[in-house]
Amino acid sequence: MLYPLDHPRRLALLLTPCCLFAALSLAGCGGSEEIQEQQVTSGSESIRPEQPTAREAAYAGAAAGDAAYAPAASGTVSRADDRPNWVLPAGWKLDPAPRQMRHSTYRAPAGDTVVEVAISQFPGDVGGMVANVNRWRSQVGLSPVDEAAAEALIERFDLHPGYAGYTVHLQGETTHMLVGSIFNEAANRTWYVRATLPPAAAASLRPALFAFTRSFGISDQ
Repeated sequence: MLYPLDHPRRLALLLTPCCLFAALSLAGCGGSEEIQEQQVTSGSESIRPEQPTAREAAYAGAAAGDAAYAPAASGTVSRADDRPNWVLPAGWKLDPAPRQMRHSTYRAPAGDTVVEVAISQFPGDVGGMVANVNRWRSQVGLSPVDEAAAEALIERFDLHPGYAGYTVHLQGETTHMLVGSIFNEAANRTWYVRATLPPAAAASLRPALFAFTRSFGISDQ
């Protein structure tokens, strides 16, 4: 039976599909908003890292893969009984193979390659800064220099009580050498951090190696 347009039953028949469509639309929108919110929350947790601390910025990250000792979170101090505290740069991995006259050896990323970083220690000052700089210079094909010239090449630091040292980047024609020297006053011992590598790799590794050198003797705080 065809009811008049204003008949209550015809109005009910006309409005029912509209109401159903509106209800489904609202339900669909609500579900979409909920899923989208969950995705944003999840995404923000996975791609937005925490801001680095001042120490993380100063020492170029830390302790990723410090397998020789208890692993430390990025930016934290790594400790052991047989060495000073230090902060290991991110990505450095311990090479467990023993080396003569070395405390430890690390494999470190340097641009598109991986290089060897040697850590050693010796009693006293091992002949002094000038003798050591000239010995390293000879190893990359450079001639010796006098004390004033050697002093101009190095960068001294004195950041942590009882520890002082210097860093130097020696640039031979085809081979560069990065060296960090740290003197432990209480133990009367000198620590060396050294890498011999191609020029491009040296430019890439230099910030991390020098930051690592400067972290020797850092306190637990």
